[in-house]
Amino acid sequence: MEQVPDGGVMVTATDACGGISKDDLERVIDTARPACPNSRPGRRRGLGLGLAIVRGVVEAHRGSVGVVNIHGSCRFEVRLPH
Repeated sequence: MEQVPDGGVMVTATDACGGISKDDLERVIDTARPACPNSRPGRRRGLGLGLAIVRGVVEAHRGSVGVVNIHGSCRFEVRLPH
């Protein structure tokens, strides 16, 4: 967790998933988006509601959620205002 210039905070989580395709990057947090087809073998593929729920809770508190690719990984960022 780190403090951001507006006095709020940013929490990040980095996943060694190999990154998310550019086409999917903008939609990865969308409600009921099919889970990533590149997920680990044997892993159940659901509708990807978890990130949409996170976005809803964060936005209800006037924050934002984003995701970026960095060095073969993806980083999810949650920003909350002061």
